[in-house]
Amino acid sequence: MAKDPFIEGLRRVFDADPDLKPATVSARAGLDKSTIRKMLDRPEHSPRHATAERIANALGMAVADITALGGGFASAPTETHSQGFGEPEVATLTAIGQHSARLNEVARALAPDLRTHAFYVVGRHLPELLLKTGDVLVCDLNPPPDPAPGTIVLVNVADPDTGSAQTLVRRLYPPFLAGDPSNGDTPARFDPETMAIMGVVVASFRLNTRQQAPAEA
Repeated sequence: MAKDPFIEGLRRVFDADPDLKPATVSARAGLDKSTIRKMLDRPEHSPRHATAERIANALGMAVADITALGGGFASAPTETHSQGFGEPEVATLTAIGQHSARLNEVARALAPDLRTHAFYVVGRHLPELLLKTGDVLVCDLNPPPDPAPGTIVLVNVADPDTGSAQTLVRRLYPPFLAGDPSNGDTPARFDPETMAIMGVVVASFRLNTRQQAPAEA
């Protein structure tokens, strides 16, 4: 029997924050302390919508966002991350030479309302996100202050120990970032002390060329 995506989303929320306890959230939602634990033990049984709403409110999230966390991201247009602070998983793409006109033409077709766009190139295969090495992301580097849940965002992550930084691409489900291929299904909590949203991904496409477009780290 298929597992309920809301319950699977809850499981990932608790996996992402070991200090968050099912009994505590159940009590905060005005439910019996064992409610969420029983749900997690029987993920094939869907909860009543009213119960899901109370749990989501207790977590400060929306039911739809928790459900999305548990239902996969096959419809996501784009998303990425870098492994450590070594070779980047996404890097800025310099549109020069024969690629310049083509990139701008495609970007205008995919995002006609975006006056100024930036290109990023994916550095490694990301099967969960339907992205391959060399795929191009069209990004808006002037994002709204609070992107809507489910938005694909560029996230700048700083390492306070070394002073270095890396750019990730993630799906935003406040207060979580989903889609880290190196972290399985577990979302990461957004940390405003070390993370900043620098843009949103508005489209992606694949260049069908033998010569790879030049990229800068």
